[in-house]
Amino acid sequence: MGKKSTPAAPDYMKLAEMTAASSKQAIDDQTRANRANQITPWGSNTWTTDANGNWTNTVALSEDQKQAQADQTQIQSEKSNIAKSLLPRVANEYSQEMDWSTLTPWANAPLQSTMGQVQGSDASRKRAEDAIYQSETSRLDPQWQQQQQQMAAKLANQGITQGSAAYQQAMDQLQQQKASAYSQAQLQSITGAGAEAQRNQAMDLARAQGQWGQGLQGATFQNQQRGQQLAEMMQKRGFSLNEINAILTGAQVGMPQFGGYNQAGAAQATDYSGAGKDQYSASMDAYNAAQAASPLNAAASLAGTAMKAYTGSDRRMKRDIRQIGRHPRGYGVFTYRFIGEQGRRTGVIAQDVLKHAPELVTDLRGVLMVRNDALEGI
Repeated sequence: MGKKSTPAAPDYMKLAEMTAASSKQAIDDQTRANRANQITPWGSNTWTTDANGNWTNTVALSEDQKQAQADQTQIQSEKSNIAKSLLPRVANEYSQEMDWSTLTPWANAPLQSTMGQVQGSDASRKRAEDAIYQSETSRLDPQWQQQQQQMAAKLANQGITQGSAAYQQAMDQLQQQKASAYSQAQLQSITGAGAEAQRNQAMDLARAQGQWGQGLQGATFQNQQRGQQLAEMMQKRGFSLNEINAILTGAQVGMPQFGGYNQAGAAQATDYSGAGKDQYSASMDAYNAAQAASPLNAAASLAGTAMKAYTGSDRRMKRDIRQIGRHPRGYGVFTYRFIGEQGRRTGVIAQDVLKHAPELVTDLRGVLMVRNDALEGI
């Protein structure tokens, strides 16, 4: 059985280029799938590509839509010319400064607190009180003069002379009655004056409220008039500009509407690099399996049986070798896997021990073996 060579590593650069080309092809296919041409009664939406792969989108109107577009463009051009002719008017209107002096001046509303001035008028109350008292006394004075004359005549008829004690007593009683009557008149004048003062105060307050309301209404009207004048002035100032906007504003011929469709999803590129790695791993596994059955391993197995004092430590029998330390005698300590095994081991490498302690190494049919005592101290 001949010795099997190690599988050659893939050309990863070439595989990467193949993957990139596959990705570009997937994008090109997706782009082409999403460039569907659309034809409607109002026009068409088509796609074309040149020799370099550059896409061009063309939207074309139907014949009647073309005519409508041309008519609309002509109308818009004529409207623009009319609007342009109005620009001197706009410049003239906005070049003149606003004349605020022609506006009705602002009016201040009367304060409601001024109505308090009609309240608590003592003079009007005193006048009402005096008037009522005079009215009462003008009626009482003739009555008491008559009663005094009648009392004097009565006393004379009874023989009671003026200046006597009986005469004076009778007159004092009459004066008391008179004073009581005049006191009652005074009380009535005070009461009546209060009521009259309240009536006058209510009338004055109503009059003041009416005047305040008229003043407020007049101020409101004056301010509204100023606002209307200002609005008219501003409207006149921008009238020509509004005319231009009205002329230029109009419906335009719309572009044709095309129905939507579900776009194609992106296709996945072929992963040549991954496939190459998988193929290489499979080749290596096959190679390692073949190596496990090779005469080299068989010799190592025989040596293990014949030479119990030695351990097969040839580097060629191991893989995934990692150094974890160094033996006091100078050679390294490693972890590794024997070809065909999964579990890791700890030990030495015969080729490394040979450099530092050649007496510990022996060659068995081309396979380097290390004495077991070389592992002591690990």
